[in-house]
Amino acid sequence: MIDYFWLIPMPVLFTMILTLLFGKKLGLKSAYLGMLGTIASFCMSLSVLPDVIAGTVKQVEFTWFLNFKFGFMLDPLTITLLLLVSFLATFILLYANGYMHGEGGLMRFFAEVQLFTFSMLGVVIADNILQAFIFWEIMGLCSYLLIGFWFHKPSAAAAAKKAFLTTRVGDVFMLIGILILYTQTGSLQYHEIFAAAANMDPFWITAATLGLFGGVIGKSAQFPLHVWLPDAMEGPTPVSALIHAATMVKAGIYLMARFMPLLVLAPISQNFMVIIGLITALGTALMALTATDFKRVLAFSTLSQLGFMVVALGTLNMAGAILHLINHAFFKALLFLGAGCVIHVTGTNNIWEMGGVWKKDKVTAITVLIATISIAGIPPLSGFWSKDEILIGAAHANPIFCGILLLASFLTAFYMFRLYYVVFAGKPRTEKHGHACGKTMLIPLVVLSFFAAFSGLFSKPIARFITGETMAHGSNTVMMISIVVALLGFLLATVIYGWQKISAAKIANTFKGICTLLINRYYIDAAYNWFCNHIVVGLAKVADFFDKHVIDGIIHIVRDVTLLVSKAAKWVDIYIVDGIIRGICSGFVFGGSEIRKTSTGQLQQYLLLIAAAVTVMIALVWGGLL
Repeated sequence: MIDYFWLIPMPVLFTMILTLLFGKKLGLKSAYLGMLGTIASFCMSLSVLPDVIAGTVKQVEFTWFLNFKFGFMLDPLTITLLLLVSFLATFILLYANGYMHGEGGLMRFFAEVQLFTFSMLGVVIADNILQAFIFWEIMGLCSYLLIGFWFHKPSAAAAAKKAFLTTRVGDVFMLIGILILYTQTGSLQYHEIFAAAANMDPFWITAATLGLFGGVIGKSAQFPLHVWLPDAMEGPTPVSALIHAATMVKAGIYLMARFMPLLVLAPISQNFMVIIGLITALGTALMALTATDFKRVLAFSTLSQLGFMVVALGTLNMAGAILHLINHAFFKALLFLGAGCVIHVTGTNNIWEMGGVWKKDKVTAITVLIATISIAGIPPLSGFWSKDEILIGAAHANPIFCGILLLASFLTAFYMFRLYYVVFAGKPRTEKHGHACGKTMLIPLVVLSFFAAFSGLFSKPIARFITGETMAHGSNTVMMISIVVALLGFLLATVIYGWQKISAAKIANTFKGICTLLINRYYIDAAYNWFCNHIVVGLAKVADFFDKHVIDGIIHIVRDVTLLVSKAAKWVDIYIVDGIIRGICSGFVFGGSEIRKTSTGQLQQYLLLIAAAVTVMIALVWGGLL
């Protein structure tokens, strides 16, 4: 099987085609058809895992055109992501079978989910950056289609366009980075680029890695291109769980981890990544404090956790980044699926219109609690181990980095338990109600809760498997501080929202200006809107004026001059050139007519003329004139 590893994504593509052909008849059962593909891909990945663990690295290449090749690669990082994506996609499709009940456009929905899964697997298994970029763009298209699935809603349509256009900005920088690598190394294959990196100019290494990271900023929603992800929650919850929590936003983390051999040679890029990651981790955690939409709180949380991963990569802590990628995929997918169940039960997205959900849906309440403890970084659940690894790596790089991440960790624990208490504790705050979740929605929650709780226990063997190195633990100081910080966040949330000993409303009024700033997302969206509406539109109007009145004016002048010249040329042609020609012709015609009059047909006249001509010639000869 190891020789045919490149077929791993194909079952998902095959079931997607079947969904397009028979999806209208199958309806919700299209989810099971999609699950057949993801399960097959997962089993195929699982079958080659022992060989990869044993140290086997495989690569298959095919000539595309000229010297461009497409190919597939299997190594520890690849197999880890193949297993993760296919596993999560399976349970999210099962969840969607219940969640999408009663919705229209099911064929379109399930086909797009499968196309996304196939493209994500394609990014992971590609052995060159161009091929990965092609699948990267297909993921962006699928994201656009799925965010705007309910395209009849103006907010969903706007969110889809915002996500598509924002991520395209990052993709332009990524394409520039790809072109730099090709011009400098003459190749797009990962192994050839890394082999040539030692001879590259440091300037071009920095430029290339910054370009690639630009794509990561867009796709993994880092500051300042983070603005699309909260609005992307307009899509169905399974989309949020699969694309915007568990897989697509992690593609950027995977890409930079893949380019770690290049990143180690670019200290400027490392520092820039750390700065962007820190701003994102702390800034979005603060925004989560005031968010009132369940899914948007989780979106801000996703942004913050991605910031942690970017900081880990910037400090060359690949093990910490990938471990957190894995653990975050489990507990954040669980949180989003739990949010979908809560929204089903309560009939609203607003957390302040919820409350008392524990009594209505204990399975969801327990599983979401496990995910909340995990993301808060409280031991021994999985989130603690990977977040602790990132904090230790950051402390080794610079204690200030670690301090900022610790503050973000405190905020994470606080806003997540704030969310939990507001939604699940107390009594219902409104009369709104939805409907209970079925087994197909609850089973994925139970399964994912197991991994959200215990996947961190395998951190050391996973880190050694992926990186070949042991984890960075060298001191328990950072670990103890991170535990204390997480517990303090939990206690503060318990006091304010659990026991209600402190009024959250009074705190909000005391810091009204800061709260307003956070509710409006630092006015970054407003700044983008102002820039587009005034600067971009203004420049467009100037360009339109220039086009109409300058360029078109010049063209009109040239047109008029050309017409005038052509008219003058026509007059010269008709009255001078043609006149001369007609005059010459008329002269010849007149001469011919006059000469013709001498042709009378009388022989005596012809003889007389000949005799006269001969006489004249003799006279001329005689006179010496001839």
